[in-house]
Amino acid sequence: RAYIFTGNPVFPFGGSFFASIDPARMAHVYAENRGMTPDSFWQWCRLPWRLAFEGGSSLSFPGPFVLAVFPVAAWGLFARKDVSTPMKMIFLLGLCGCLGVAAINRLTRYWLPYLAILVMPVGLICEEGAATPFRRWAFHILATLMAGVNMLTAFQTIPSSYHPWPALLGAETPQEFLSYTHPGMYPQPSTALYEWSKKNLPAGSKLLILGDEKVASCHIPFLASGVFDVALPAQWSLGLSSPEQLYQRFRREGITHILVNLLEGRRVLGYGIMDWPESTLALFCRMWRGHVRLLREDAIPEKFYKSKSPLFLYNVVSQEEAAKLPPAWNTVLWLYEEFKAPGDQPDALKKKTELYEGLNSRYPDVADFAQRLDELKQFQSHRGQK
Repeated sequence: RAYIFTGNPVFPFGGSFFASIDPARMAHVYAENRGMTPDSFWQWCRLPWRLAFEGGSSLSFPGPFVLAVFPVAAWGLFARKDVSTPMKMIFLLGLCGCLGVAAINRLTRYWLPYLAILVMPVGLICEEGAATPFRRWAFHILATLMAGVNMLTAFQTIPSSYHPWPALLGAETPQEFLSYTHPGMYPQPSTALYEWSKKNLPAGSKLLILGDEKVASCHIPFLASGVFDVALPAQWSLGLSSPEQLYQRFRREGITHILVNLLEGRRVLGYGIMDWPESTLALFCRMWRGHVRLLREDAIPEKFYKSKSPLFLYNVVSQEEAAKLPPAWNTVLWLYEEFKAPGDQPDALKKKTELYEGLNSRYPDVADFAQRLDELKQFQSHRGQK
């Protein structure tokens, strides 16, 4: 699975050898949640204890599983003579993988591929180790306690994070349930616009999804990038020199529409999804101006939050078709702007203005840069008059 998705069978290790993911993106993986990173041999020895009892985050708290089961499995595998060498190697792979990920990133979800490996030797030892009635009862008690703790956590998490009762009782359809942000999961999904696209776009349509990687509820053909990927428009722009070439690349990929989830895109900007070279951004903006027109603006039907996060769907058309309609607001450029000069900073307006002054001076033929610079200067002037 790791090889299929990343080109690297031991992801997230060995990136320089396999050259699977852009190094800048791997730096985001390593820096995302360092948490309790050991910096000495003694701290490495204490790491299982700390992970079991000192982690409180639902994202980075594997709980007592590591402390309770790993030592038992390790003892069984290396003390018993009837355990095969391949099984011991499988255990070592899983153990080294978990320890390696622990040094890189504290989010439990990155442990899962190696935890999945570990359950095989753990299960083997639990089965073979219960050879006597006493050991059998000891394993049963341990397994029951662990299952009980996990079920208790699940029963606490389900109502607080999922709120599934309307869907389970038939008051909501599955698609409606997936269309809004839940308190502890699924932030700002694009499902509402996926559904509209499925019902209204002509046969043969294909989306390019930007600003969102939650695509399980999209039931029409699409292309999308994950937060640790280089965005597809940035990849497609490599080696191109004109907006027409980029438009033709969109056509070769079968892209007929662009879907932009604006606020979800802003939420994940920290992963570097808009860390594009200026020349790539300029080329994309020229293509956008000449070939992209707004088809539909929608909003996420939020249930637990008052905000109405906007969703945008655009047509990708020929220059002749685009000339019949006014240019569309470049939401992708706005995401780049927020990446370079976040709007929640005290001096955001100054930084945004400086950003576009530089872009406009270097790329005077990009109308979107000049237009946005003019908007910012007008806003500054109006605010100064007040």
